[in-house]
Amino acid sequence: MPNGCSTYGGNGRLKFHYLPHHITHAASTFLVSPFEDAAILILDAVGERASTTLAVGQGNQIRILEQLVFPHSWGLFYASMTDYLGFVPYNDEYKVMGLASYGQPTYERQMKDIVCTQADGTYRLNMDYFKPTVPWTGPVQPAIL
Repeated sequence: MPNGCSTYGGNGRLKFHYLPHHITHAASTFLVSPFEDAAILILDAVGERASTTLAVGQGNQIRILEQLVFPHSWGLFYASMTDYLGFVPYNDEYKVMGLASYGQPTYERQMKDIVCTQADGTYRLNMDYFKPTVPWTGPVQPAIL
């Protein structure tokens, strides 16, 4: 690697730093925002293990308040639904998002059985409907819809 680094202007002694995935998401939005204080919510497929992160930004600091971990993930749920609808998961979610505004809440009852809101305001996926693998393989029982 030293030869490759020097090719790109380095001296072969570059330092690499590990940064947690959700912290990088939070930093890339909060630290360039005009706000001194902000609530930060990251909804992702999965970082190292976290899929949802609630944090607070103050000044130039970000403090994580709570995290939900894989397999309970809005991003992975969305990828699964994208796949179920015949689109390419991890690629075509924007199409599903755009089409959603034209729909009706026909399957609201079924969705409430798949994504379960908890008393504390968090959520859990009903894993009876999913194969919890990485990469995500989508719904086990798509016939529920």
